Amino acid sequence: MARQTDVRYVRFYTDGSVARKMDIVRPAAKTTLPKKRKQKKIVLHVDPVAILGTLAAVMMLVIMMVSLFMYVEERNKAEAMELRVAQMQAENEKLQAEFDAGYDIETVEKTALALGMVPEEQVTHVKLEVKQPTPEKEPSAWTQFVAMLAGLFA
Repeated sequence: MARQTDVRYVRFYTDGSVARKMDIVRPAAKTTLPKKRKQKKIVLHVDPVAILGTLAAVMMLVIMMVSLFMYVEERNKAEAMELRVAQMQAENEKLQAEFDAGYDIETVEKTALALGMVPEEQVTHVKLEVKQPTPEKEPSAWTQFVAMLAGLFA
């Protein structure tokens, strides 16, 4: 006996001899797509006077900042110079005191008299006057122009 699992029936559908009905494919109606609208160009109107004014303001700002930095630098230099002057004055006073303590005025005067120093009261004084020459005035531009024309047409 045949086993039940071995029995296989083929159940494929067959049309038989019936003629098939033809499906006519109609071309689809053309659908009209919406037209692309041209995008409007965005136009920015720029005023050249406004641009020049803005550039001038920016340049003035930059110049002000640079001037401020230069001013601060010069101020620092001036403070450093004032400090240096104060240090030099203190050093000058110290050296002057050291110099004054280094010699005796009476000994120097005796030595100078012994070497031939003459007191100021015994010396004759002569005054010399030197006159500075006054510079000549340069001729004016108009006078030079007239002289040039006279030289050309002479």
